Amino acid sequence: MYKLIAFVCALFMCVVGTTAVHANLASRGYVDQIVDALAAKQSDWNQTDTTQPDYIKNKPDVYTKAEVDALVTNQVDAYTKAEVDTLLNNKANTNDVRFTTIPTSAPSGPPPSGQVFIWFN
Repeated sequence: MYKLIAFVCALFMCVVGTTAVHANLASRGYVDQIVDALAAKQSDWNQTDTTQPDYIKNKPDVYTKAEVDALVTNQVDAYTKAEVDTLLNNKANTNDVRFTTIPTSAPSGPPPSGQVFIWFN
């Protein structure tokens, strides 16, 4: 008797349940069309539209040759002359003895911020 009731309940659930279930599945042709459209696009460095499949995300910030040339030839007012002079005066030359030697005596005082003293005894 219980088997008959279980069978009728299962049959009822199948009949009622299947009529209430709907699925919107994409056809294989539709999916293939989308995949082909995406695969056909090669990434474009100059693409600026972020919605396009050929847009490259997370591009590093770089200067173009024209931008660098403009900075070098002073066509762009990126720095004032005083700022450039200060930057140049605060840098060490490549032939500075500090790049090729290590002192043999202990330096005096604390090291400058962000630096350490190294020497040989």
